[in-house]
Amino acid sequence: MAFAEGELVNVKLRLNQFYNNIIAALSSAAKSTVPMAKQNFFKFWWDKMCQALKEESIAKHRSWVAAGRPRDGPVAGAMRKAKYDYKMYLKRQRQKNVSVLLMICMMP
Repeated sequence: MAFAEGELVNVKLRLNQFYNNIIAALSSAAKSTVPMAKQNFFKFWWDKMCQALKEESIAKHRSWVAAGRPRDGPVAGAMRKAKYDYKMYLKRQRQKNVSVLLMICMMP
């Protein structure tokens, strides 16, 4: 089916308008139904120590990669220790704060 030049422009305009209407409807629906939360809302227990351990773990991982990803040795050991320290601290923080929340929720 061939379109004349004017009809083709009209079809393109209608398609763009249809697309924009769909995007506007989706955006409106999202604003009214999807809850908005701050970035750290779900990790309310995150503190400066979490951040410091994360940064150290990332730095040790980068130096491990730069060293050619050795399986053992001081660089690999330092990377594993930093990762372990970070993960264990996060686990303790989550457990500690969940316990506090449970105690608060069970209070009369």
